[in-house]
Amino acid sequence: MKFAKAVPILYYHRINEVDGPSFAVRPSVFEKQMSALVRAGWKTIRLGELSEFVSGRKKLPERSMMITFDDAYLDNWVFAHPILARFGMNAVVFPITDRITNGEVRPRSDEMQESSLPEILNCRIANLTYLSDEAAKRKAFLTWEELKAMEAGGVWEIGAHTHHHGEHYISNKVEGIITSAEPHWTRGLPTKGDMRPGMPYFKKASDMMGLGYYDDPKLRDEMVKHLTDLGGLRYFKTGKYIKKRKLVETARGLVRTKYPGRWETQEERSSRLRAELSLSCGILEKELGHAVENICWPFGECDSVSIKAAQDAGFKLAFTVRRGPVQPGDNPMRLHRIKILELSPQKLLTTLDLYSRPIIGKIMGSLSGTGKDK
Repeated sequence: MKFAKAVPILYYHRINEVDGPSFAVRPSVFEKQMSALVRAGWKTIRLGELSEFVSGRKKLPERSMMITFDDAYLDNWVFAHPILARFGMNAVVFPITDRITNGEVRPRSDEMQESSLPEILNCRIANLTYLSDEAAKRKAFLTWEELKAMEAGGVWEIGAHTHHHGEHYISNKVEGIITSAEPHWTRGLPTKGDMRPGMPYFKKASDMMGLGYYDDPKLRDEMVKHLTDLGGLRYFKTGKYIKKRKLVETARGLVRTKYPGRWETQEERSSRLRAELSLSCGILEKELGHAVENICWPFGECDSVSIKAAQDAGFKLAFTVRRGPVQPGDNPMRLHRIKILELSPQKLLTTLDLYSRPIIGKIMGSLSGTGKDK
């Protein structure tokens, strides 16, 4: 038997017809991808096997791989689960515990006609709904009952994806102004859903990274009022770029003179990370009835402080979105993965063949950068 020198870990978010190809894979394409993998001799491994492989305690057969899904959207159960089960494939799903609610197990695509399936919200609406309406989370994301059914069926394992999957500001310099009635949903993460036109925003990153900067809500209020006095969004009808720059300079001046905001301290950061990671870990253990020791970093980002906090919370494996293979001796808290979208079966097989070769895979990963995921 030939043994694997490196293991490619694929990651998806959504399997549906409502999102574009930049974020989701259509069920028909996903089915072709899984069929091609099985025909080519690829087999999925479990988290325990991956841990032993990375530590050097276990060899894995050639063409071993792992499939992962981030965020735990409803379509993972409705469309991905039946396809994975049909082809005898396993996968790992990383739920954001704050977005998971209680509720019944909804029908899958192998059980009902399409017209009887639950509505699948597109990504933008799903995440705006999460920020604005607690009761609507269930329409977008999996329920605890569905996660338990996925796990009990033997197809899925469950990891963590933190409790909030948040971002925070990492700079006190105003970067821009919200000039849309519907900004991207991630714009509201540092402000707990506050996304009013006229608000200034700052450079942001995963809240697993660095010290956070907390802007003064009074600054937001004054800038929103300022835009309203200028005519609201109609103000940007002409000369948008120049007018936006003027507002940025106005906001920067207010930060310097009236609303400096404040920086998080190292002690506050350590406490926040411990609380966030322990909460996620604790909820998963309570709901699932067993410990969860694997985590996927929000937006794929982490640093030495967040890694230490995750290890203290009991996590033993952690996944990034940096492109590359996984091989023995890799840092178990910074495991690489490969984002898979609507690749043709042949392109998918070529990708896996390349990333199962450590040297080629590492070179390709270094060329692709960190691959921060949105």
